[in-house]
Amino acid sequence: MTSVHGEVSVNWFDNVCVSTLSGAFNEEGISNWFFLLQRSWTELGKLERWAHVLNMYGWQGRTPETTPLVRQGVAWTNTHGLSCAVIIMEQGPASIFIKMNQATNPVIPASADVTICQNYEEAMAQLQRRQFAISLQQIKPNPSSSRPELRAN
Repeated sequence: MTSVHGEVSVNWFDNVCVSTLSGAFNEEGISNWFFLLQRSWTELGKLERWAHVLNMYGWQGRTPETTPLVRQGVAWTNTHGLSCAVIIMEQGPASIFIKMNQATNPVIPASADVTICQNYEEAMAQLQRRQFAISLQQIKPNPSSSRPELRAN
């Protein structure tokens, strides 16, 4: 049995899902993330329109073997109400990896509404333009929060 690599938390604020990803992900880590996302979406009543914020400040990449799983997960979100996705990450190796991978071996359809932002404020502005309401406190991770969240690591 292979151990899980990569940590994720999934929190919902009305119709906005915030996934926080940390570390380098293998297949088990990606599978856990999509399991948490799908389970929580179902528990919320199968939202017909939602936004996904991916906080990837702590993300360190993924193994090549995860590509089919990521494609499946993206396809699932696109057929289950996802309206837009906002990726939050700093300029640097991780963002270069995503852009290069998307250009040579895409996992996100060209028609998808996906924006890469460098900070929380820019992410909030993108969501507000698309009629999704969320506060800065909800997007930023808060280790002392008493709000329950789904975690896998």
